[in-house]
Amino acid sequence: MLARPSREDAALTVYSSSQPEKTLDLDQEPPAPVGMYEAMFRLNPLPMWVYDLQTLRFLEVNQAALLRYGYTRAEFLSMDLMGIRPPEEQNLLRKYFCAPSEQRVLEEERSWIHLTRSGEHLEVHVESQEVEFQGRPARLVVVQDITEKNRIQKALEESQSQFKLIAENTVNLIIRFDRAFQVTYVSPSIQTLLGYTPQEFMEIADHQYIHPEDRERVIQEVLQAVQERAHQKILEYRLQHKSGFYLWGETAFRLMWQGEDFQGFVSSSLNITDRVEARQELMESLTTLSQMVRLAEELEQASDPLDVIHLALQHCTSVLPFDYGMFVQVEDHQYQVGTCLNLQPALAENLLSHYLSHSGPRLLHAFLKGTPAFFDAHEPLCAPPEPLPRAQACQVALLPIRADGRLRGFLVLGTFEDRLAFTENNQRILRAVRDRISHAFERSSYIEKLSFSREETLKSIGMVLEYRDYETKGHTDRVVHLTQLLGRKMGLLGEALDALRWGAYLHDTGKIAIPDHILLKPAKLTPEEFEQVKRHSEIGHEMLKNIPSLPPSTLDVILHHHEKWDGSGYPGKMAGYSIPLVARIFSVVDVYDALVSRRPYKEPFSHEAALQEIQSCSGSMFDPHVVRAFVELMQEETASEHPAS
Repeated sequence: MLARPSREDAALTVYSSSQPEKTLDLDQEPPAPVGMYEAMFRLNPLPMWVYDLQTLRFLEVNQAALLRYGYTRAEFLSMDLMGIRPPEEQNLLRKYFCAPSEQRVLEEERSWIHLTRSGEHLEVHVESQEVEFQGRPARLVVVQDITEKNRIQKALEESQSQFKLIAENTVNLIIRFDRAFQVTYVSPSIQTLLGYTPQEFMEIADHQYIHPEDRERVIQEVLQAVQERAHQKILEYRLQHKSGFYLWGETAFRLMWQGEDFQGFVSSSLNITDRVEARQELMESLTTLSQMVRLAEELEQASDPLDVIHLALQHCTSVLPFDYGMFVQVEDHQYQVGTCLNLQPALAENLLSHYLSHSGPRLLHAFLKGTPAFFDAHEPLCAPPEPLPRAQACQVALLPIRADGRLRGFLVLGTFEDRLAFTENNQRILRAVRDRISHAFERSSYIEKLSFSREETLKSIGMVLEYRDYETKGHTDRVVHLTQLLGRKMGLLGEALDALRWGAYLHDTGKIAIPDHILLKPAKLTPEEFEQVKRHSEIGHEMLKNIPSLPPSTLDVILHHHEKWDGSGYPGKMAGYSIPLVARIFSVVDVYDALVSRRPYKEPFSHEAALQEIQSCSGSMFDPHVVRAFVELMQEETASEHPAS
């Protein structure tokens, strides 16, 4: 609603070029026309506002403008005309207001671009009238949104342009259909594309010129376009030539509408057979490359060289048209068939033996120098040349596998008949396979060396304490050996067993921080000294927890190997199954070795006495299940050392 003016400027003056100036005194009881004007402003469905002619700030706005532009009343009245204009329109507006009155183009004579709060651009026509509002010169504005109208007009112009282009395009096949999908016109280019005359084509019933596998799909797609009131649909499908063969066509269906009524459509078709075949070849190449990528990923995950070879053979015989493959291992210049795929091992050995003993120059060079070699069906492998084509090795690819600077073997792939071309692309793929296999061998060798290095490093850390305390010499090797055996008996394998073994190496690392006068004390420790010794598990954990290669289970052994089943251990006073299994396993072995070893403060227990002590602590100090497994292990070890005669 228009704000009621104050008493001192309570007048609304309307200026018109066609009528004398009228001043409406709003201080008195307003006559009916003013109330009517106010209601027209407030309830008008078109956006309206009043702005100050000097400051260009908005003075009043109706609800329609707030809804269309997305602002609250307070937000709208805090802005000026520039606030609803994009930057390029702001410059035009400034020029408009800076121009002399006689040179200005009235706003209503052109369209303007307005900006909503959400950033939407509106194309509008503006009609305005100068008024006096609250005692100041102002302008009353009515806005008509013509955005959608112009969009429809542009779409119509584009549609007419496209129809004109189709009509002028005599190279493509142009067909006009009525609303019942019946052909009413065929361009003369039908004879070039499909071999028919226009009259012959119009006599073909039920769209029989479309391939049977495509016909229903094409009809349904066009019907759906009509239902969706679409303007255009582009489809690819097969068309039958008059001679009987099929070619691929691309057709643009342009739907014609008169208001809400469907009038039919015009189709423009061209022959895209070469494009489709090229695309199919490309897709086949992409499939091959995708399989090669998958092979590379699988090779990266495989650690055993035999698995790597098997994966490579599987992929090469499925991706490329090879019938079989094998890997020939090379060791000290001796050649032996290792892995075979789709070929009997005996036949593989016979082929290898035959071609090794009758190698021609290229094959011999490949074997001796480790270079790739590709033999087509009409290229001899032997010297003197063998009868061609070969029956069991029609086409052969020989790929050397190198790792750590030495020849590890050859990947051999073959066909039983002539059906493969060793194109540059195929050779590139095979060389990529060779490189991936060589990389996998090198990685396997590196991991093996790294694992050995890590094992020796962890063992060395564990041995440090023994060189400090000669009374515990041999303790690390003994507990590691027994821990491995007991871990296997408890079902640990692979990485879990490795983690347990490394924990056995490192379990007492924290004792490095215990002073010599306590650690090497021959007498019984005082309570204070024992408290210091008890901290060694936490110290060891702190020292080693940031080593990335140590798994959590290894750290569990270091931190918790002095926890007790009944909860009386340290450092966490954990009980029962809350104690990690690896720590429960190791604690039994650790105590057993301490019992049977000589210490400054005690004589060693016998094996039998130590076992009895372990069993007596079952359920209090140790996990009963681990104790039973340990006793069984000791009995098995004793039986193997002293077999019955």
